[in-house]
Amino acid sequence: MDAEQPLVLRPHYVNAPLFLKSIVSFVEVERCARVLDGIVTVLDGSSGVQAQTLTVWRQAAKFRLPCSFFVNKLDKKEADFKRAVDSVEQKLGIKTLVTASPYFEKQALGGVVDVIAKRFVPLEVDGQWKTVEQNSIPGDILCAGREILCCNLAELNADFMSLFLEHYNGDAMNVPSSAIVKALRHITLSNLGAAIGCGSALRCPATVQPVLDHVIQLLPSPKERNTSLTRFFGDTLSGLVFKIGHDKRHGKLSFVRVYTGTLTSNSVLFNSSRGTSEGPVKASPFNVKARFQQSAEYSLFIAHSSELIPVSSVSEGNIAVVSGLSSAMTGDTLLASESVGHQAAHSRHDLKNNEKVKHDVHRRSAHNVASRETDSDDVGVEVLGDGQNIVLKGIDSPDPVYFCSIEPPTTKFTHEFEKALKEIAVEDPSLRIRFDQETGQTVVETMGELHLDIVKNRLIRDYGLNVFVGPLQIAYREIINDSVTQTSTVQDVIDEKKRNHAANLTLFIEPVPKSGRFKGVQVELPPDSANVRSEWLKAINEGCRNALHNGPVLGFPMQDVVIKLRGITTSGGRVNPAVLSACAHKCVTEAVEAAGARLIEPIMQLDITLESGTEAQSILHELTRRRADILDCSGTHWGATNISARLPLSEMSGFPTTLRTLSSGLGTLHVQLADYRVVSDHDHMNIVNRLKGIK
Repeated sequence: MDAEQPLVLRPHYVNAPLFLKSIVSFVEVERCARVLDGIVTVLDGSSGVQAQTLTVWRQAAKFRLPCSFFVNKLDKKEADFKRAVDSVEQKLGIKTLVTASPYFEKQALGGVVDVIAKRFVPLEVDGQWKTVEQNSIPGDILCAGREILCCNLAELNADFMSLFLEHYNGDAMNVPSSAIVKALRHITLSNLGAAIGCGSALRCPATVQPVLDHVIQLLPSPKERNTSLTRFFGDTLSGLVFKIGHDKRHGKLSFVRVYTGTLTSNSVLFNSSRGTSEGPVKASPFNVKARFQQSAEYSLFIAHSSELIPVSSVSEGNIAVVSGLSSAMTGDTLLASESVGHQAAHSRHDLKNNEKVKHDVHRRSAHNVASRETDSDDVGVEVLGDGQNIVLKGIDSPDPVYFCSIEPPTTKFTHEFEKALKEIAVEDPSLRIRFDQETGQTVVETMGELHLDIVKNRLIRDYGLNVFVGPLQIAYREIINDSVTQTSTVQDVIDEKKRNHAANLTLFIEPVPKSGRFKGVQVELPPDSANVRSEWLKAINEGCRNALHNGPVLGFPMQDVVIKLRGITTSGGRVNPAVLSACAHKCVTEAVEAAGARLIEPIMQLDITLESGTEAQSILHELTRRRADILDCSGTHWGATNISARLPLSEMSGFPTTLRTLSSGLGTLHVQLADYRVVSDHDHMNIVNRLKGIK
């Protein structure tokens, strides 16, 4: 058979962040997925889709990223390509389109057949792609594989069906590779299916080549992925800070995905999320440049972790590393100027009007500086000052579920200790630092023991601080019991003229299950009330947020609380926002006391996979003993058992060790935060007494 030459590809460079699988990398996956245009999922040929794969996939799925798959390690004795492909369809719900198939010789993996390009590569470290010969094992695999691929493509793409049946009479071997790639690309970009390649990156590196080709052939380019942003910003700069780092030489570093325009060195940027200007900045590329651009301006760049190459600019679609942004945080939007934000917001508003959108962004956001309206174009509108600014959807971070005290080696290192913790917390949004007024200790809130170990090791390795860490404790949350309307007044003498500044607020607070962290005050003032100034709302939100940071039961943060502003009166001339903030803090504190509060505890999602032949009954009994809710226990067609359960975090102690014992080491466990649940009256009293030291 004549092998078709692979499609000629022009030089490309690809930004490729790596997804990790541990629970502490939730934020890493979230922020990477937020700025990607497509993904390649690598599976172990002996395991297929695992619990960790599902977790990462759920995070990436909400961004609707086109994807392709590579089933790796097919040289392993336990590898089963068909089982891995089936797991993608069954567990991820994705239609699979196999573009490369393994072939076997003497019951061992012989190599891989590229069913698109009609070629094969033997399983050798220096193996090269060769033409498939007729009446050979690779030839049989090619014919069968092409037939299946073309039939599957025809089911998903009407144009390809017409071409396949009418022009080539259903003969898959005669369909040109270019037609197959075109149909594959359309299906991939529409999220109707995904190409699956296979091989062994270690034993035969050549098997990875088709997957890399798929990145260019099948996944979208930045321009294709971000057309909606181009409508609003044109060729002016817009970008998203998706990661923060620190460097001894350059200081604080912001990783920025440039969506439109060009980020130039020494430019001043407008942080739309915070309403401030920052800079001048110095930009360096991240996994971009000049492998294909040999010039004095761009040096040859090889991506190696923290290596930074100075450049004069970074263009749209790329990722830049920026120094000089002092107040930028993960999830912030960067624009060329404030006027660009105003213009983009108005352009979007006009577009929505033309499309006859029911909700007017101006009207809904007129009173609420914290409110954002977002939709499928990944853009949100936020009111800042007297005009409008446009912001991009931010990056979610999970709530910590553990906390412990942490102290410097000696008081001599207090300043360095506080600075180090602040930097680490800025880099990791899932890490929270607070100061306990009662004990005088610094408290760190983490996702678990492994997360805490990473923080501790960083303090030792990067900052030379051998810190003392207390025992991990569960980070409960607090909720209110009832709805309450509260009116409070604060008076203070602030300005040089000794004038009395007063603020009176009426707030309505109510418990709203599943609403999560406080997002901002909802304004429900009478129709004849004047508009509330944006700086006043900022101050009120700040006061409310500070009041909810420490609940009345045990000082844990409060959540599932909605606050509505129903009255505001000021006197004393121009009111200082600090008075409004203090009044809001007082009002919320008094309202919470009147409403009453109680604890809620973290509930964890457990996904357990037991290998074939492993008894599940003893593990189910152990889960039940620990107050778990068994959601599912089902077997797979290859003999494994999957158990899905939800378990209070307080019952998790020692469970991984117990599972390892009961399964004889043949069980895998993946845990993540699922929800919060109200603590029973009996447990509530025991927890309060224990944490307050009451026997």
